[in-house]
Order: sequence, then structure tokens, then C-alpha cells
Amino acid sequence: MKKPAATQIDRRARAYRALCARLEPIQKRIDRDKAQLITLCRSFGHSPLNAEKTLRLEGVEFKIDAGFGQSVSIDEDRVARIAKIVPPKIFGLLFETRVSHAIAPGALNLIEMLRLRDGALRRRLGAGRARRVCDLFAKIQVVTPRAPTLNVKPRTKKTSTVDGRRSMAGGRK
Repeated sequence: MKKPAATQIDRRARAYRALCARLEPIQKRIDRDKAQLITLCRSFGHSPLNAEKTLRLEGVEFKIDAGFGQSVSIDEDRVARIAKIVPPKIFGLLFETRVSHAIAPGALNLIEMLRLRDGALRRRLGAGRARRVCDLFAKIQVVTPRAPTLNVKPRTKKTSTVDGRRSMAGGRK
């Protein structure tokens, strides 16, 4: 492949910009319609089985799924503060060290043990340190909402008879 001539570059760039100019008003309409469908799903949708973060609206021909996910991460500054407070053995029971920290299985049980006023673990750490660890641990997860997703698909063409009338499977009766 050889380098294209300057006129060829200009011709391709001009065609691309013309397409972008035609797409811009269409994209604005798409974004507006997407926002309206997401709002409808939020207001009137139901959560399908095994899809807790999805709201669905169903029409005769289409089903609309709006997904509302989240991202959960660990606040590493708070992890470092906890590491300074507790002995390494207890820290290892609270967190698994990877590239970043993840809450270890059983960590919540350990935190509950730290909250017990007469617990041996609380006595070992001292009441003040146990309280600081519990307070920091409660704020360790950072939950960030993700932008909603939208999926519009044709409904399946399965039909059934309800009260002698044909209806779309899964539709309102």
C-alpha cells in the first residue's frame, strides 16, 4: 500500500465530514429517544427473573431492557489505614492482596466480632482501634453508578391462546 495523494486524502476527509454532519442530528434524536425509553423503563418497567439490575417494558412487537449497573471498588487509602491499625494476621483475614485489595471471604464475620464489646478480638486490638477499623471498613467500598444501557429487541413470535384470543407469549392478559 502506498501513501495516498493529498487530493485523495482531502476527498476521503470531505466525505467523512459530510457523513458526520448528516449523522449529528440523527445521533441527537437517538440519544433523546434512548433517554426517554430509559425513563419509561425506570417508571413502568419490571425486573425480569435473575436480572435484578434490569428493568423491562414489553410491547406487542418489542421488548425494551434498560440496565442499571454499578462498579464497586476498594478505597486503597482506607485499606492502608486499616493495615497500620491491625496486626498482619488480622489484616490477612480482612483482605486478600492482589494487585489491589479485595474483601476476603469471612471478613464481615470478623468485623462483627470486632464490634462485640466483650469479644476476645476486640480486647486484643483495644476498643479504640477496633472501632476505627470498623468505621474505616464500613466505608471501604466505593460504588460508582454506570451509565444506563438500553437494548430494544423484537419479541419472539410465539403465540398462545388466552380466553379464545391469540396473544403474544408473555404479554398482558
